[in-house]
Amino acid sequence: MDTITHGLLGGVVVRAAFGKKANVPMVLAGTIGAMAPDIDVFIRSKADPLLFWTLHRHFTHSLLFVPIGALVIAVLFWLFWRKNTSFKYFYFAACLGYITHPLLDAATSFGTLLYWPFSDYRVSWDIIAVIDPVVTLVLLVGLIFAFRSTGKKGAIWALSLFLIYLCFGIYQHDRGEKFQNQLAQSRGHQVVHGRVMPTLGNLMVWRSIYENQESLYIDALRIIPGKGPGLFPGGKIQKFQLEQMPNALRGSMLYDDIGRFFWFSEGYTGVLKSQEGHWQVGDMRYSAISQGEVPIWGIEFSESEPDQHVKIIRFPRQYKSSLQALGNLLFNGK
Repeated sequence: MDTITHGLLGGVVVRAAFGKKANVPMVLAGTIGAMAPDIDVFIRSKADPLLFWTLHRHFTHSLLFVPIGALVIAVLFWLFWRKNTSFKYFYFAACLGYITHPLLDAATSFGTLLYWPFSDYRVSWDIIAVIDPVVTLVLLVGLIFAFRSTGKKGAIWALSLFLIYLCFGIYQHDRGEKFQNQLAQSRGHQVVHGRVMPTLGNLMVWRSIYENQESLYIDALRIIPGKGPGLFPGGKIQKFQLEQMPNALRGSMLYDDIGRFFWFSEGYTGVLKSQEGHWQVGDMRYSAISQGEVPIWGIEFSESEPDQHVKIIRFPRQYKSSLQALGNLLFNGK
């Protein structure tokens, strides 16, 4: 989820929890606390192009890190506003704000290491889009209303609408999984490894991806209550497996990079190009609706360069055709 929405949720939660006791510095502590985990976006390396993807939503997003990150925020706020608010209130506010961040990120499809350091499993509940203006607007209006009133009613209303929206996402996700299974069965397939994920900004059009017989099948699904399902077929692509790499590469820098990318994309890796030991591999979780077989990003590497890092590649998106496809799915069902 985008950082602004995180901050709004943190502020709303603090206002809802403390009511009139939540003065502006406390709400700001909750807001900054909710934004703080994304400080990991500054962890980058020119030498290691995968470092950002490896460490984003990593240790700063762990539930175990919440009290540590909140402590840093609380100390900073207490140093500036200790005359008006005690340290414990700043710490509680920062904790409330901070913990909303990894949980909200886990509700998206990107993958969040909630259980680090005990597990490197990327939690992805797939019930809300990475960017959703509906959520942002609800929280913004709720926070404004909460400060215009004397109590916590506005914040509670905003949280209630937010939770209702998340529940709607769970309902839609369940319908999407059923549609995906029906679609696979109609093709004579069995879903070995599959997911349905909301597309940007809505819960009506979902991205379906599943594995069958070493291929990934990618489609866009229309799921609107009261209407029949709609389909925009995206095609299929050969799945990339680590086992396709020569044994001689094992233990090399290149092999490590490939494994990290496979982990980051949660196994949804497709072969975009394979010629004489030169590979292009894409993260097939994300692409424009009209470009089902063309991902947003991927990696490029050569088997003849085991001591070189992979190269990050990004693919141009056809926004016009994707908007047309989205409109056709929403209004025409295909």
